[in-house]
Amino acid sequence: MSLIINFRWCVYCCSADLRLEEHRDALCIINSTGFVYHVPQVVYKSSCPIDVYVFPFDIQNCTLKFGSWAYNGKELDLQFYDQKEWIDLTAYLESSSWTIVDCPAFRHVTDYSCCPDSPWVDMQYHLIFQRRSTLYNYILILPCILLTSITLILFFIPPESPAKMQLGTYYCLNMILITLSSFLNVLIVDLTTHGLRTASPPRFSKFFFSYLAKCLLMEDLVRPFKSVPSKSRCPKDGNLGRLEDNKWKHESGGSNEAIVQMQREQISECDGVLKEIELKLTELRDFMRVQKMRLLERDQRESIARQWKAVALLLDRIFFIVYLVVIVASLSYTLPTLTSVRSQYQSTVLDKARGLL
Repeated sequence: MSLIINFRWCVYCCSADLRLEEHRDALCIINSTGFVYHVPQVVYKSSCPIDVYVFPFDIQNCTLKFGSWAYNGKELDLQFYDQKEWIDLTAYLESSSWTIVDCPAFRHVTDYSCCPDSPWVDMQYHLIFQRRSTLYNYILILPCILLTSITLILFFIPPESPAKMQLGTYYCLNMILITLSSFLNVLIVDLTTHGLRTASPPRFSKFFFSYLAKCLLMEDLVRPFKSVPSKSRCPKDGNLGRLEDNKWKHESGGSNEAIVQMQREQISECDGVLKEIELKLTELRDFMRVQKMRLLERDQRESIARQWKAVALLLDRIFFIVYLVVIVASLSYTLPTLTSVRSQYQSTVLDKARGLL
């Protein structure tokens, strides 16, 4: 037999998770022996300390603790279902970033000094998962190994060759450029999400949109991100109707008091209906005003976010040009130097060979 959760005794649930709205009711299954089977449907959120000492080969341990704060072990004895001391991963969906290594569970019985005669039972589930390092092997470890291996070429150059120092300078310059590129990329990503938490861009951003975008041939790309004054479709307060106390006026054409009295009674009944309508319209007007303010605030936030995205897009193109100029300049300086050093070294070797002959 299945019953709704409201028709049974429920354990007092006080969760440390703030997302109490994630709790979903489920039917209880009751058999002939009086055993009640109830599986609450809850989405839990937990924050775990992260150890990145061996990144990207790190292994994390997230602990989930379940216990009662209101009932001791004599009143509520928590036990493993079907003696399964682990987390059931039957319905688990594989993650592209993490892989679960182990998921043990432990039952703890604790005695506190406040109530030594009443043990308290809790269940701890440990979720041990490891980061998938395949992606980081290609984008992080392998490039570092290749860059480090290139420096081994310096040891094969003869000690008397000046190119040894020139290649070392070139490699150092490449490392500086890579570091600068990573820093600028992080800056661009931060500016892209900057509008979600700060005010509008400074005034000099208009110079970016008006002149710099034309110089960089990005006017068409920046135009969708520009701030466009939003035209709210919400009616103004004046259009919502200002309610005023309207009094019925009656001008009697005759002296018939019965007719006048009947009209007064009808007017008093209409006054009550009008007051109720006025109250409903006032609530509707306040609700529309609140919705209008929310729409205006949302449009303003979206406009600010678009402006910051436009600034980030322009700065990204500027940094690209500067980075390209620096690379070309460094190559223009380094390659002729290496060529001249090579010719000088060859002439020196030839002179020594001729002297020996």
